Amino acid sequence: MALSLIHQLFILYTFISVVFYTQVQEEEPITIGSGLQPKAVINDHGILKLVYGLEDNLYYIESTDKGKSFTKPALVAGLPEGLMLGMGRGPQIASWGDHTVITAVNEKGNIYSWKLNRHSQKWEGPSRINDVDTVAKEGFVAIAKGKGSNIYSVWNDLRSGNNQLYGSVSKDGGKTWSKNKLIYASPDTTICECCKVSMIYNNRDKLYVMWRNQLDGFRDMYLVSVEDGMNKVSSPVKLGSGSWKLEGCPMDGGSLYSDEKGDVITVWRREGDIFLCEPGKEEVKLGTGKTPVVTKNEQGIKVLWSENNEILSLSTTSNKITSLGKGRYPNVVSVKDFTLAFWETENKEIVVKPLDAKY
Repeated sequence: MALSLIHQLFILYTFISVVFYTQVQEEEPITIGSGLQPKAVINDHGILKLVYGLEDNLYYIESTDKGKSFTKPALVAGLPEGLMLGMGRGPQIASWGDHTVITAVNEKGNIYSWKLNRHSQKWEGPSRINDVDTVAKEGFVAIAKGKGSNIYSVWNDLRSGNNQLYGSVSKDGGKTWSKNKLIYASPDTTICECCKVSMIYNNRDKLYVMWRNQLDGFRDMYLVSVEDGMNKVSSPVKLGSGSWKLEGCPMDGGSLYSDEKGDVITVWRREGDIFLCEPGKEEVKLGTGKTPVVTKNEQGIKVLWSENNEILSLSTTSNKITSLGKGRYPNVVSVKDFTLAFWETENKEIVVKPLDAKY
């Protein structure tokens, strides 16, 4: 692994025992509007794109000025059979070049995608991703862009009667999807039923998929790498040295990020604690809470999570945990010189807040 990443982990490890909370004073979060489960990306043109749900509708907005202002929300589609929302369930988005793709799951358990036509600026679709009807009843899906026009999707799948990881690839920017492929099946009946799956594509032409497994009553985080159009899957690797014996599902799947060198950083919850972990390394405890997300840019590693209806942020550059505001289900995106955090409030509003000084 890169020395810079190890150094950052060392910084986190040494200061975490004396870390303190501060209330942000300089800027209040910006309220975008009503909605739930925001998901954002920044494409290679520097355009921030965000999707969210409200009742049974999908909405999309953009920002070309680092989140200082946003376009008027545009309706992507309404789902007459209901839209899965809440507890990490919600629309997903990927954007690169001239492509922008959104996915969502209806309440019957079917996964659909929509593609933005760059000429007409209208949404095309839906296209169904799952090739067996109503198998995504848990509603947990992740997508990631790949090389060229490839886009990948993975989800918790019930076609066998138990939850397994399945995936599909689109080679035409989200218009059509391949035959679904089994990524992982637990030898102990099922993976953790209600924890979201996470996925990232790195610059070494590999996908990394992370999920909460269930083996002998332990519900720990595992990681695989996927190559060759989902035809080649590595052996699963458990993340961290500790384990969590649990009868129920914590509904918390963590997050992962791949840096410019292709190395992977993961964050996840075990019991009430938040951990940062490189595959094959010891985990580092960051704090207490749930639903963590991670990103990294030239300003360092940033991890967000929620605790007692408060959004907390930990940065390797500031060496402290910062309270960003009230809310739940944080999402974070970054490029080299700025980072934006998003979350939803108890009043079903979506807010955004910049985290970097170069904003």
